[in-house]
Amino acid sequence: MNEQNEELFCQSCGIRIKSSDEQGTEKDGSKSPHYCSYCYMRGEFLQADITVNEMIELSAVKANKINVMPYDEAKKLNSVVIPGLKRWRE
Repeated sequence: MNEQNEELFCQSCGIRIKSSDEQGTEKDGSKSPHYCSYCYMRGEFLQADITVNEMIELSAVKANKINVMPYDEAKKLNSVVIPGLKRWRE
């Protein structure tokens, strides 16, 4: 994924990108250093019109569904983390 083995986190939804297969792609097909494949492909956001509040909700629902953490806990964490990510600061 990268030479220094640093953890990457999607700068749109906040998930940890565990492998290069989970990285989104730029227009030229190269791997995005910022976004996951669930949010970003071929240089474009897959949900271009989603708001930060909708992303907070969507991520909390997904975290609960895949048993990462309970919905309420995920929503509280996402409400702090997601607004500070690159996509939402620009």
